[in-house]
Amino acid sequence: MEKQAGNYSSDNVAYKSDEGGFANPQGNPQQGHAQQGYSQQGHPQQGYPQQGYPQQGYPMQHQQLYPQGTNIVVTQPATTTLVNRPNDYFVFSLLTCLFCFWPTGIAALVFSSNSREASDRMDYNAAESHGRTARTFSIVSLIIGLVWIVSVIIWAIVISVRVTTTYIHYG
Repeated sequence: MEKQAGNYSSDNVAYKSDEGGFANPQGNPQQGHAQQGYSQQGHPQQGYPQQGYPQQGYPMQHQQLYPQGTNIVVTQPATTTLVNRPNDYFVFSLLTCLFCFWPTGIAALVFSSNSREASDRMDYNAAESHGRTARTFSIVSLIIGLVWIVSVIIWAIVISVRVTTTYIHYG
């Protein structure tokens, strides 16, 4: 195989023919391919020389992508503002309800649930307000629970000391 005009090496399958098209190695011009570059029907030629193999596949047929009279609407994405969801203090409310003082813990859970619902409907002012109220009830529940636990511990120590001194004294 000998080298033809242009930048076509001898290991390419198609060679440039004298007519400007492509010829197969036997010298017969191929039908249905573009003359130069990658230009297709209705597309301007890009100016890139065809290198390598000719384009293969099915010949392009004229098909309409959309029926005539169809309106195509292209919309641009809207600007999105991210808002942090207000804290609803659900876990804090649940823990204080279970382990500290349940009456105010239940109130904290109710306000926490109201805060989450307000946040879901994007009423962030109400969600923040209900969240603060849930936090307040949770803190009250925590304080009452801690005071109760400390009181029980002190009471148990006092009773224990009283019983021990009474037993030693009368024993």
